Amino acid sequence: MKSRWEYPNEKAQPENCANLVNMNLSEAGVAESRNGYTKWNSSSVSEEITGLREQTFADGTTKYLVCVEDKIYDSTTSAHTDITGSLTLGVAGADDRTRMTFIRDQVVGTNGTDETWVYAGSGNASALSGMPWTTCEDVITHRGVLLAFAPTESGTKYPSRVRWSDINTKTFIPDITSWPDANRFEVYEGTGNIIGAVDNFGLALIFKDDGLYPASVEYDVGFLELRLRNPIRGFSPVAKHTIISRPEFVFGVAKEGAFAFGPDLSFRILTLDIQDEWEKLNRGRLKYAQSFVREKDHQVRTLLSGSGNASGHNRILVWDWETNDVWFDEPTDVMGYGSTIEIAGTEYDWLGGNNGFVYKGNSGSDDSGTGYSWTVEMQPNDLGAPGKSKKIINFRTLYRTRSGQSGSTLEIVRDGGQWPARTKTLTFPTATWNTDDTWDVTDSWNSSGSLADRFFVNRIAETIKPTWTGSQPVTLDGYQVEYKIVE
Repeated sequence: MKSRWEYPNEKAQPENCANLVNMNLSEAGVAESRNGYTKWNSSSVSEEITGLREQTFADGTTKYLVCVEDKIYDSTTSAHTDITGSLTLGVAGADDRTRMTFIRDQVVGTNGTDETWVYAGSGNASALSGMPWTTCEDVITHRGVLLAFAPTESGTKYPSRVRWSDINTKTFIPDITSWPDANRFEVYEGTGNIIGAVDNFGLALIFKDDGLYPASVEYDVGFLELRLRNPIRGFSPVAKHTIISRPEFVFGVAKEGAFAFGPDLSFRILTLDIQDEWEKLNRGRLKYAQSFVREKDHQVRTLLSGSGNASGHNRILVWDWETNDVWFDEPTDVMGYGSTIEIAGTEYDWLGGNNGFVYKGNSGSDDSGTGYSWTVEMQPNDLGAPGKSKKIINFRTLYRTRSGQSGSTLEIVRDGGQWPARTKTLTFPTATWNTDDTWDVTDSWNSSGSLADRFFVNRIAETIKPTWTGSQPVTLDGYQVEYKIVE
């Protein structure tokens, strides 16, 4: 018999984290409790928010669009102005979130159920005209033309169809109100349904529920055609609102977990190390998941529903694309949509709540006035001497000063819980040299910038597993253990 199982597993080494909740891993390699959020606008739109977009137009005007299931608002920090106009919206429900793209100095949006609309930066939004469908699942801008996916035409939905707008072949100016009937393509008709698409790597990357179908719109002797490349099948994309792109990757959510494609279209699942937590999500609501990029911290953040959550999202999957770390945040408020916004040159999360409020995120130390709890749980540590008993003398938590910090709870589990755990309430004051800590031959001063809280454990164990929990701001560098082998 041949087995790939090995102990200790490289993914479960003592230096690895077993569980991380409401934390942020910085470039300095420290674990910091996440920032919170505050209300961006003091008034609620009284419905679950289904779309957010900050858009700067050619004249330099920046607009902040807030979508709910039956209205579109031009919003500021002081007011929400209804710009729905004569659009017929409201057939869609709160889970039918809005996908938006930008072309010809206009925002184009669709929620997959109601009519497709355009907004030119002033006045009201209006219905997109000239196209042969009543609604479509998704829209993207690709090579200067507008592409629409899985349209409903004359009452019939075509789940494998792609349509694209026309372009003046002399001036190459796109015309999103002209849709020649020949500008359509069936992507492996009968093999699955189009979930959504994104423009990246010079391709229109079309995701069906059975894989990825790369394509591109090409100019050929007076007309435009869509050319399909070799598909990448065998996985199950499920959430169109998670399909987003960066120069380095395309990200999305499939039934198997969160995934990424590189520029060479190499594929990888990102959530394998937290598959137990992934399986605890509300699987029936994966299709409503929604992602956005936080460039400041090189993160993709995905709104998801935990088990038992039936509307909006109460968990946020965080993937750091530089380190490949993944963990979950748990916002206090149920969120319907996430994006980013720039204020005075600083990037913030821009979050839409189920309660109709818009929030400015990644700021402050609480969730709109409500505190939250965080957890850092490490893997069991045999201290480099497997199978040997040790007398654990001192355990030092290394931390850094941070505004608002006061302390946390430390629990040290011994030998997988066979013996009573040791706990201590930690206090994190600012240490002063030769005043707050006694320096002797057993306690060397740490000069790396970290401060230390010392816990006199005085217990026997083969392995220890530390877990820190708290509800105040914290910045942790790690830990040190002073011990003696007793056998």
